[in-house]
Amino acid sequence: MRQSISPQVQRVCAWLGPAMIVGFLIGAIPIGGFIPPTDPSASAEKIADFYRDDTTAIRIGCLIMIISLTLIVPWGAVLAARTYRQETGFPIFTFAQVACLGVATFVVIAIPMFWAIAAFRPDDVDPGTTRTLHDIAWYLFLYTWPPFSAWCICIAVPIFRAAPGFEPFPRWTAYLNLWVALLLFPAGLMSFFKTGPFSYEGLFAMYMPLAVFFIWMVAMTVATIQGANRDEAGAATPETTAKAEPEGVLAGA
Repeated sequence: MRQSISPQVQRVCAWLGPAMIVGFLIGAIPIGGFIPPTDPSASAEKIADFYRDDTTAIRIGCLIMIISLTLIVPWGAVLAARTYRQETGFPIFTFAQVACLGVATFVVIAIPMFWAIAAFRPDDVDPGTTRTLHDIAWYLFLYTWPPFSAWCICIAVPIFRAAPGFEPFPRWTAYLNLWVALLLFPAGLMSFFKTGPFSYEGLFAMYMPLAVFFIWMVAMTVATIQGANRDEAGAATPETTAKAEPEGVLAGA
């Protein structure tokens, strides 16, 4: 039988999601100054000046961001753990979530890493190189939306497939995940525009996907905590859990 997860552990992992958001925003906005973004059509010299003007603050901001963004690992793991308990047979969607989480972790860690590299020696490197590193970070930030959309879909499907009363998360979160998967798509249009709402400083390519992603994290955090509270209150008894498990699992197959 698949083991239940400690409600306390679930709550701790869930709260690390909002902690990640707060840490990232602190590092990216007041300290690093990356949001709002620089103009994608700006000259190489202007982008280099951005890194030269306050190099220490940018480095500190990147350090805070890379530490904070690492918290996505336990946060994503607890989501996968909850769906794993309820998936019958081979838990393919849970494994797909773990794979998406691995890709997402690499992506979010690489974002501040490239910004930090650009700030490492801004006076000694050609401005064109600095701008390229800057652009790579923004592409990692936004253009890598497909694995995140796939992650959302892999959360939604087990919720829809679960027996009534045994969903790993409320059914409304399945619809939320599908909407998030769709609303991240405009970030993929940033490669066609250097100005306007679809550039990486624009409303549809940058601010909407970013807001949607944070809303998703908060909503899934709330759903996870509520689920942990129900587990602790004994909503899922050994008898009902046994009914939800496939016969092969119960038999030790």
